[in-house]
Amino acid sequence: MGIQRVLPVQFYKIDTQQKIIKNKNGLFVLLDGSGQVYKATDIANDKIAFTRVDSTFISGNSFHSYNFSYKDTLFNFGGYGYWRANGLLSYFKEGNEWNIVKINKEYQAVDILHNYLPDDSKLFYVQIPIKEEFTQNKAMEKPLVIQLDLNNKSNTVLGRLSNEINFPNSAFTVNIHSLQGVLIPFKRDLFLLNFSKNAVYKLTNAAFINEFSDNNHSFIKNTFEIDHKLYYTLEPEHLLRSIKISMSDFKVEPYPIYIPIRSQSNWLWIITGVVLVFIMAALYIIRHRTRHNIDLPVPINSTFNPVQQSRSSLQSLEFSSLEQDLIRQIIIKSKNGNLFTVDEMNTGLGLGRKAMEIQKKIRTESINRINHKFKVNYNQQADLIERVRSEEDRRYFHYAINDANALIYNSESSLK
Repeated sequence: MGIQRVLPVQFYKIDTQQKIIKNKNGLFVLLDGSGQVYKATDIANDKIAFTRVDSTFISGNSFHSYNFSYKDTLFNFGGYGYWRANGLLSYFKEGNEWNIVKINKEYQAVDILHNYLPDDSKLFYVQIPIKEEFTQNKAMEKPLVIQLDLNNKSNTVLGRLSNEINFPNSAFTVNIHSLQGVLIPFKRDLFLLNFSKNAVYKLTNAAFINEFSDNNHSFIKNTFEIDHKLYYTLEPEHLLRSIKISMSDFKVEPYPIYIPIRSQSNWLWIITGVVLVFIMAALYIIRHRTRHNIDLPVPINSTFNPVQQSRSSLQSLEFSSLEQDLIRQIIIKSKNGNLFTVDEMNTGLGLGRKAMEIQKKIRTESINRINHKFKVNYNQQADLIERVRSEEDRRYFHYAINDANALIYNSESSLK
């Protein structure tokens, strides 16, 4: 937490922030930016003796980092130094140096606007728009809100900070563990940010507001929360104060903390998937047309009912020259008492070199088309070309046109 001078020590003759952390292993003080760790080792006459327990040699790259205890181990996250802000995660064990932890991706992080939930193994933070001095990269337009999962050591970008949220206008920020949020001042009020729910709550308790409004937030120090009580001191006094706090002291605001965004990789997969679907659909259509449009144009539905469709809706009811020749051949052979064979039908339709399945398909569609035109043009119910099963092989049909239909066809055709 924000403690200026707990110990009479300096970092290269500079007073830096000193942070106090307590866990089951003891009471610790961390000197900001230095990596130095001091542990309380003795208490006598109301005085606490601290002993340095680290062996850190390299320092200066973790100013304004966020320090916390997770599973009774001290952690250091982010910080600024060597002309850049980093997002490195490291842990400390007594008698040793700080050790780096591998995380999936690094995002800049400093000790501003964190929400640490140890029970959920989550640390929510905001990647503030710091300009990189050594790369001269421009700061981002709007800060990213990121979740660090301490179990699997992975960062997840949740979205971009809402326009309604401003960075704290003072060093006063308090992680309220029992309320699963962080208390920060902006817009001249106090707000609780719950990153898990992506919700903003405004402080409305008059007693709480009066307690804090009489004092500039920059004079509030040593802030921490235990069991729904907020503890703090006011400079220059060192008296520890406390005040109860609960969700009944707040009301929810109509805007979120962050606006969720989809990662570019997700969008890329979606776009790639859509393109593949279109390509597959186009290939299917091309293949379907190639396989099914080999025969004569204007295919006729074999189940067509002439009573249900008017002449005006048909593209063409005239017999083609090929169809006329085929009809004359069948009439001549039928008058002589013979059937028109499958081979003769294939020859008449020009199907001699095509596969048997294609021959059968085109024969069927051609006969259906001729019969359909005959029924519509001559107002008939019966088919012009009849199918007669072969006596030699019952699997095959021969074809014929009876005298009555031949007479109707010839008489009507002579009038046209």
